[in-house]
Amino acid sequence: DSLVFWVKSQYDLDPFSKSIFIFCSRRSNRFKVLYWDGEVGYSTRGMKIENYPAKDVNEVQVLTEEEVD
Repeated sequence: DSLVFWVKSQYDLDPFSKSIFIFCSRRSNRFKVLYWDGEVGYSTRGMKIENYPAKDVNEVQVLTEEEVD
């Protein structure tokens, strides 16, 4: 999967970790979530979010569990 490659090559992160990787579109209104499920493999989910404040789409941000809830 190209997102797995992107996580490894561009950000030097481990796509097999218990992390969730969220990618946004250029317009910052669509997101794709990538995560490793040890039983099934990689899972991806897409979503569209209205009125999301645009940020730098090339920036990596780390969120805590509290920020995700």
